[in-house]
Amino acid sequence: MRNRDRSYTVWDKSAEVEFLKPGRSTVSAHFRLTGEMLDEIRSNTTADGSKYLPRYHVDITDAEDQTVARVFKTLHIRRKPDTRSRIGG
Repeated sequence: MRNRDRSYTVWDKSAEVEFLKPGRSTVSAHFRLTGEMLDEIRSNTTADGSKYLPRYHVDITDAEDQTVARVFKTLHIRRKPDTRSRIGG
């Protein structure tokens, strides 16, 4: 949400976790949205107020940088109704 302006609502719609092996140390995940991903959101169906449900994946790694799990995350993104007419939608 920090990458989008306040004219959008963004929330987690669903997530799926695939556990690959035990995480026996501190684990971490790094979620990254690229400029290309943000452009896709802007140019996709959100311009007219339609929802957009992109699905992303992220690896969860342990202290040795070994992948212990994969998360598949679906977001719900929609332009807020009161901003559509002001922003070319």
